[in-house]
Amino acid sequence: MQAMYALMEKEVRNCCFKCFCGDIENIMKIDCYLSLLCGAEKDLRENILSALTLEEVKAEMNFYRIDDSEALDLGLRGSPSILINGEDIQPAEDKGFS
Repeated sequence: MQAMYALMEKEVRNCCFKCFCGDIENIMKIDCYLSLLCGAEKDLRENILSALTLEEVKAEMNFYRIDDSEALDLGLRGSPSILINGEDIQPAEDKGFS
């Protein structure tokens, strides 16, 4: 969790700016990929929402249930895999899905 929180904190400083109805807001995009049988979604949602609330960060959050083939095509390394603004928070040399 500390690694995810540290990266989220870093991304808050480096996030892009998007315009909505004339207002400029910091928007972080969080994509979470989970295997079909992964049981981590509930806790993951709660942890991310807690961190975003604590830091008062606005984010677009997406959760995807994918199979092994899709995970390999996307280059994901495990379940859950979390990408913040398109970057994996736990990059690794080995590709695969667990």
